[in-house]
Amino acid sequence: MGGYGAGIYTRLMNTRTGKLTQIALNAAPSPSWLCFNKNKTVLYAINEITDGTATAYRVNPDNGRLTLFSTQPCASTAEVATAARGPAHASVHASGNFLLTSQYGGASIGVLPINDDGSLGPATDTIVHTGDYGPGQTQAHPHMTVSDPSGKYVISQDLGQDRTYIYSLNESTGKLTPGPTPFVASQSGSGPRHLAFHPDGIHMYSICELGGLINVYFWNPDTGSLLLQQTISTLPEDYAGRIQCSEIQVAADGDTVYAANRGFDSIVAYSARDYGASLAGTRPRWTWTRGQTPRHFTLDPTGKFLLSGNQDSNNIVTFSVNWQGELKYEGEFFANTKPACILFL
Repeated sequence: MGGYGAGIYTRLMNTRTGKLTQIALNAAPSPSWLCFNKNKTVLYAINEITDGTATAYRVNPDNGRLTLFSTQPCASTAEVATAARGPAHASVHASGNFLLTSQYGGASIGVLPINDDGSLGPATDTIVHTGDYGPGQTQAHPHMTVSDPSGKYVISQDLGQDRTYIYSLNESTGKLTPGPTPFVASQSGSGPRHLAFHPDGIHMYSICELGGLINVYFWNPDTGSLLLQQTISTLPEDYAGRIQCSEIQVAADGDTVYAANRGFDSIVAYSARDYGASLAGTRPRWTWTRGQTPRHFTLDPTGKFLLSGNQDSNNIVTFSVNWQGELKYEGEFFANTKPACILFL
């Protein structure tokens, strides 16, 4: 579990009750996003500091304890001195050979090679987003960069530009080039933040932080293009408070799509089982997070529990998940300083 507190927490979860027990703490500066390599022998973290770094930890498979062994800048600053500032996200490319980083403060995305031992090499490519910005924005703000399910393309959400960029990655050189469709535009001022793919590999859900909405796209992996199917709200019709969405995830079986609202502190669930992966006509179901500002949530590997990391109330709350994807508070509440990312080993 990463965040803006003392470092990366390792905890054990009781798979019957959802109760968490702390095992270890690895001190680190603002490790706000975490991701594993393919076989979960290495954990990667980005340090959300002025000049952001990416760090690699060996994972002890017996007890989950971490050992730091590699550090690199999140992006190259050779051409743009501020490119590594304020990283917000990292992911491992589908090939397993690269770490993709998103620098919210540096307006950049980075490509870091992953060596055979899991360590990180210096960035092979850094792309700084420039051009038009959304209302009230003064620069680009890449917030998430991931490979598509096929690994053929790299997709980057830019909140500051209201754009979803599509790149091709040359796996020999570690360089990105614009895809056949270089980007698609979201609604003006909507601020695309994170995305998730349905297990079918062709439906992509883009959550827009500032617009309180989800854009449902049809993804064509052959042409690297996105076709907007519909837009749905993450909020009740009569809601009039702060709008600030955060995370979006799809259950492993593809039956339910979940999204988080900050301000209206809730997890909203949409049934893909009942309405199809396009979510046409779906009826949202909201569950209070029992904490403030749910920056991140995740489902456990069994699909039986959902954990919500509530940043401004400094807690992690456990919910059980029934066969319909509905959430129920299980009375498990764990204090955690400003949680920002939760992963299961």
